[in-house]
Amino acid sequence: MENIENKFSDNESEEKLRKYLGRVLKLLVEDTIITMDDEGVISIKTPFEYGEYSRIRYFDVWIFVEYCKDMYGLTREESIILWGEYMNEINQILKFVWGVSQSEYN
Repeated sequence: MENIENKFSDNESEEKLRKYLGRVLKLLVEDTIITMDDEGVISIKTPFEYGEYSRIRYFDVWIFVEYCKDMYGLTREESIILWGEYMNEINQILKFVWGVSQSEYN
């Protein structure tokens, strides 16, 4: 009986964590500003970096991890998981909203 209770509370905690990570992801994406100049050059400003970049490959995972730890109380492991999801979201936005193919390299 004790094992079932532990599994239930673990599953419940995992579900709450997934929901929280989803909310954090949404905030990070909403706080990311993407613009395009008259010549078609993309500029990406994130909430965790000071500079603006034209390519997502220039984002620094460790700055992201520290930002998520400080702002949202995430662990290193949770932040790294969120990093992949964030990069995927921004990549999808660049491709489907801004028409940028291979956004990592262009």
